[in-house]
Amino acid sequence: MHAEAKIMQHRTQQRLNDNPDKPTCWACFSTVDIKTLLRSTTGMPLFLGIVLIVTTNIVMVEQNAPTWMSPVTASLEKEEISSLERLSTSQAGFAEEVMAQMVEETELVTGIMSKIFNGKINRTVGIMPEQMHQYTLPMGAQANHLNYDGYTVKSTSLNSVCGTCTTCTNCWSDPESPLTSGRVKESASSSSSDKGSVSLKTTGLYWPDPKKATGRTLNPDDSYEYKDVNNLAPGLQEEIDLTSYITDLFRETFESNPAIEFMYIGTKNYGVFRSYPYGHSVGRVTKERVSARDKKTRIGYDPRHRPWYWQCEQAKTMIVTAPYIDATTDELVITVTAPILDENTGEVLAVVGYDVSIDALASLVSSSKVLVNGYAFLVAGDQGYTYMMMGKRTDDTGKLIVYPKLTPHDIDSGNTMLLDWEFTKNSDKEEFEEKLFKTMKDMDSVSPRIGEFQKDGKVWHIAYAPVKTPKYVLAFVVPDDDITLPAQRVQKMIQDIVVNQGIIFIAIVAVGVAVFVWMQVELAHFVVQPIIMLKSVIELIIKDLNRDVATGSGKVKGKRQKARFALHVNELIKPEDEGCLEISMMKESFEHMLMALRFGSDAFDRNDLNGAITIYEEARTMFLGLHNLRGAGIATFNIGVVCHKKWLTSEKKDLAAFRKANCSPAVSSRVTLLPVRRSSSSRPTPPPLPALARSSPSRCTTSASKMVASLATTLA
Repeated sequence: MHAEAKIMQHRTQQRLNDNPDKPTCWACFSTVDIKTLLRSTTGMPLFLGIVLIVTTNIVMVEQNAPTWMSPVTASLEKEEISSLERLSTSQAGFAEEVMAQMVEETELVTGIMSKIFNGKINRTVGIMPEQMHQYTLPMGAQANHLNYDGYTVKSTSLNSVCGTCTTCTNCWSDPESPLTSGRVKESASSSSSDKGSVSLKTTGLYWPDPKKATGRTLNPDDSYEYKDVNNLAPGLQEEIDLTSYITDLFRETFESNPAIEFMYIGTKNYGVFRSYPYGHSVGRVTKERVSARDKKTRIGYDPRHRPWYWQCEQAKTMIVTAPYIDATTDELVITVTAPILDENTGEVLAVVGYDVSIDALASLVSSSKVLVNGYAFLVAGDQGYTYMMMGKRTDDTGKLIVYPKLTPHDIDSGNTMLLDWEFTKNSDKEEFEEKLFKTMKDMDSVSPRIGEFQKDGKVWHIAYAPVKTPKYVLAFVVPDDDITLPAQRVQKMIQDIVVNQGIIFIAIVAVGVAVFVWMQVELAHFVVQPIIMLKSVIELIIKDLNRDVATGSGKVKGKRQKARFALHVNELIKPEDEGCLEISMMKESFEHMLMALRFGSDAFDRNDLNGAITIYEEARTMFLGLHNLRGAGIATFNIGVVCHKKWLTSEKKDLAAFRKANCSPAVSSRVTLLPVRRSSSSRPTPPPLPALARSSPSRCTTSASKMVASLATTLA
């Protein structure tokens, strides 16, 4: 086998020398086994192709993803901003609807009350509205005298109702018992512990102590009677009567508008304060309050010193106040106020006010969640007027109405400016005011818009819309990170999908490669195994050609007989091991070749030399086609033996007679015979060569066979 490998290597090099133009890469394949050849020529290119496809797809996705994601991201960001703008517009519309209804109702009530105060509506003398004298302070120890002195909740039982008594003491003039719950939330404040107990039947009536509440600021004569309800000063009684006509108007308005918490009217001369719904004035006579008119601190409640009255008196038109702490409920409220003017002098005779809780307005403003870190605020625009407050000329422009972290303490201290709450850097504040707020606060030209601004080094987006009636601006602000978050989520989702699909694709490819490798191994085994078996068949054929065996037990009639070609390929290669049609055809060819060799051997034994030569030539051709040098050499050797026998049976004159013998044309044309030496017996003797295969060791046959074997080696 080692010698045969060398011969194969020699022939391979000879073929390369004969074909110098052939690519040298094929030379390496001619020296490897078929398994390696299959894996190298099919497996490796396919594997490299799969790796190239996977790598190309991954690279293309990574490189192209930003390109095709950019318009998607931009579209999503634009949609978020547009959604923010739509949200601000819709919420501003809701706020406008609520405030516009309040303004319309205030205008309606004010119009009617203005005619009453200016005597444009005739009043029937002696006929007044029912339950017009339901006082919000209790009667004291003195009969029919209101208790202004040291009043506490405990001093008068809440269940004590005056009823129709003529000399009432230590009782309340409640219109019903027990009182019902109003719209105001319960509070732990000691000054308003029973503020949730009200009556929707009528209004409550109160007026301040002229000595404690107002001094001589508004009433030069503070000696009039204000405690004895049966002997009140005529001017005070007149204002009580005038305001009583508003009770039915208040009741109807309150029932039609759920946003209203309290409704009231305050008069200029005596400070009569009539409110709806009816309730006890627990803290009105004991609590200290700072006057919005002159900054003085007074004990008790006087509507003329409250912000809602003082601002409206100065503006002399309907206004919506900035937030303030309600004196009765201790809640943050805004008030829609309208003045009742003297048609002759233009002086303010009274002011009508409707309270709206900031909580109710804030829930309306912030009812929609603004992404993750966004928030909404309501800010006052240019109100078109200024007023004196705490001794200073001011206006409400830029004051916050609703803001996420705005507290009653901030409002009470005047810390309500938008720019101060929004920005910590003066540069950001100035940029926002110049770029956006100038447009926002101009209520004559403001319209729904969107914009951007810088805050603490980050980009923020703002969408705002006007609330025209109260001259407010509703704004939604969100950081840029919130705007890009949906796009980032979509991008991440797409990337995750791509990655997951890539992993699945790679997994499928890996499984495919594994299956392919398995199929390669099986295919190689499937293809190579029959070839190996065919090779063993060839080896057995060569071995059978190159040996002498005895038939049967060894001798037949005392002589050694030549063994027949008893080899059967069908027994060596089973049908299930054939693998493919080509192997089956090769097996059939080998079977035919063995049959031919058997026939050639039989022909030689029968002295049919021409038939034996033909058969051996066919075997030689097949061996050459299979590149089996041993088989081809042995077949050539047997041809030489037959030719030698023909020469022995010929005239044997000289070498020319040997050439003329009916020998193989291929051998005779390609082989130059060696000169023949004659022995002492004058018989030609060929040079010494190995023993003849499948022939008896006769002297003449051995000599001819040695010569032909030498020629076969030269041919190979």
